[in-house]
Amino acid sequence: YNVNGLGQIAAEATLDDLAYYRANFRKIVSTRDWLNRELTKLGFRVLPSQTNFILVKPSVFAAKDWLQKLREKKILVRWFSAPEVKDYLRITIGTPSEAAALVKAARRILA
Repeated sequence: YNVNGLGQIAAEATLDDLAYYRANFRKIVSTRDWLNRELTKLGFRVLPSQTNFILVKPSVFAAKDWLQKLREKKILVRWFSAPEVKDYLRITIGTPSEAAALVKAARRILA
């Protein structure tokens, strides 16, 4: 990939503060693992991920319907119409409080 000057500066800054990078990395992994467990408990199929996002397949409503229901609760996720992924939502791993808000919203939708 080509990296612009600002991206290079950001990468260098990361290398200058590896402790911060490692702590942030651990937080993302921890939040992702927690979110995986909680969504699985709610009946979602969560695909394995080593990234800062997960793909989940809802069990009750279609993924596109979940997109709308979550939007109504001010929770933003991604849905793609491509046949290979149309049954899944893409959820970015944000902060622990954002993950908790997503789980809370999902519980309310399922209630």
